[in-house]
Amino acid sequence: MSVGGGLEYFRSGEGPAVLLLHGAMGGYDQSVRLGLAAIGETGFDGIAVSRPGYLGTPLSAGRKPEEQADLCARLLDTLGIEQAAVVAVSGGGQCALTFALRHAERCRAVVMISACSAPLTAKIPLRFHVLSFLAHFPAIIVRMQKKAATDFEKAAQRSIPDPVLRGRC
Repeated sequence: MSVGGGLEYFRSGEGPAVLLLHGAMGGYDQSVRLGLAAIGETGFDGIAVSRPGYLGTPLSAGRKPEEQADLCARLLDTLGIEQAAVVAVSGGGQCALTFALRHAERCRAVVMISACSAPLTAKIPLRFHVLSFLAHFPAIIVRMQKKAATDFEKAAQRSIPDPVLRGRC
């Protein structure tokens, strides 16, 4: 599903709302896996998003953390949710922290899992750039998704190296 601004999301579960923010090379699919690993399958209303530039959310929806945080707030408005906890991994960290600062009354808690808190200054590996380019082609995205679904354990190892946490997915 998507809301104004084109933010793609997937919602599942019942209970207190938890906004799930993925890292690089993912989307709402990675956010769902993050939610399963971090908070479990039951007891929460998990709202997994594809941040701008990933899967079905256009980069034009928000390049800056401030724009992404406001986009998340609009999603909560659309869903009729007053407050949510935020769980972020890796590249989702800046959005999570900015959401907490800009929308403090709406943010119940922030959980950062190996997450960035400031812009990265380190050189980004070539593999990341290649995969980012390839992600612009729907047929390649479908193939990557099928490959990940075929060997979920191998795909999950790249994002969740801890076998105990990975086992919760």
